[in-house]
Amino acid sequence: MCIAGYIMTTEQARRLDAEWLGILTKYRLPYFHMASCAHGVGVFDGRPKQERIEIETAMIGIIKRRVERGLIAIISEEEYLRIVAADVRVLSGSAYSWCLKCALRGVQAWLQKYSIKDPVSYFFESGHSFQSEADVILRSTFAVPDIRSRYNYVSHTFATKIPHPPDNPCVRPLQAADLLAWQARKWKSDIGKRYPRADFVSLMETPHFTLDATTERLEQMATLKIVPDHLLKHVEEKSPRDLIEEAEKKHVKPLPPPPVPGNTEWERFDNAVGMLLSAPRGAFVKQEKKLKKRREKKRAAKHPN
Repeated sequence: MCIAGYIMTTEQARRLDAEWLGILTKYRLPYFHMASCAHGVGVFDGRPKQERIEIETAMIGIIKRRVERGLIAIISEEEYLRIVAADVRVLSGSAYSWCLKCALRGVQAWLQKYSIKDPVSYFFESGHSFQSEADVILRSTFAVPDIRSRYNYVSHTFATKIPHPPDNPCVRPLQAADLLAWQARKWKSDIGKRYPRADFVSLMETPHFTLDATTERLEQMATLKIVPDHLLKHVEEKSPRDLIEEAEKKHVKPLPPPPVPGNTEWERFDNAVGMLLSAPRGAFVKQEKKLKKRREKKRAAKHPN
């Protein structure tokens, strides 16, 4: 489960929408959907990979120009249900609702960090099976004046990101959030297998607040019987360098050191050169004979008698 989104001003949201529509018009697309773009299905069916890369790159460029911050909250629904006790889940709700609260905490951290007093409207993609639960939690949460004030809350809306039919209205900036959510899920699933994708690293050049609900954090909720709000302090900003270093230090196994003796880098280099130069002459002669025979066979095949 991954909830992702962006913080942007009203003016920048309008510009993002206009530029986004411009790319869709240019490529004759009714909407942008990251999973379809990545796999060449749906509205991207039949489009060459290079064209799909160009479209995604253009969309990432728009995002980086127009947004203030990104928000990512990731949790395993299976682990959430297995580890977190039922009496705690009564307060925290579903994994979906908890992720929404994490994302909102990122907004609140940004507002506090920069002493922003402007009113905020919150938009969420509609259609999730736990939307009704999340709506009840949001309404009850923001009914408290102090909380409402800390989040600069004006309203929240569940809206569609994909127009059905194509000429129906939709909230296009939610398609940008969809792009981020897909990339974040891919990054999470690739941990331990590969470095972060180049397009994800590019996307993360804009600062992001992230919360990865690891097994350890979920166990903390279960053993201490605390509601998720107490863990939201883990929301932190991550940069592309952070992601790569994280992969290098924790997940991607480094190559083993070469079996060359020596206590310093220079000694190991000197010994490695010595090992190469001390290779027996017979080995080189044997290899040269093999190469000579191979060349003679090729020549004979080209010029048969």
